[in-house]
Amino acid sequence: MARRLARLHGLRRYDSDARTWAHRDLAVKAGHPAALRFEELTPAQRAAAPMEERLAMWLQAERGPMTVADLRALPSSPLTVAEGTQVLPGMLPPAAGRCGWCRPPRYGWPG
Repeated sequence: MARRLARLHGLRRYDSDARTWAHRDLAVKAGHPAALRFEELTPAQRAAAPMEERLAMWLQAERGPMTVADLRALPSSPLTVAEGTQVLPGMLPPAAGRCGWCRPPRYGWPG
């Protein structure tokens, strides 16, 4: 949906998934324990870890602010349509700018 909106309206598209490894590198450089743990495990060990540990190693909570920082660093024009699950509406103050949230209802994500 974001790709189509960007093409139809001449908007910049920000794909948070494309920034996964850059965000991970930032977390490793900052010494984030879950990021360091991810780096020390093999893929098989990561897959065998308890779900709570895997979620921590995926840096879901930490990547939201990193994504917000990326978006704030972009020029104001053209407008940006961002896609990804890291940024939730509550992460931005009401005066942060114009934004809209599109979410597929089939996932049942909290609003």
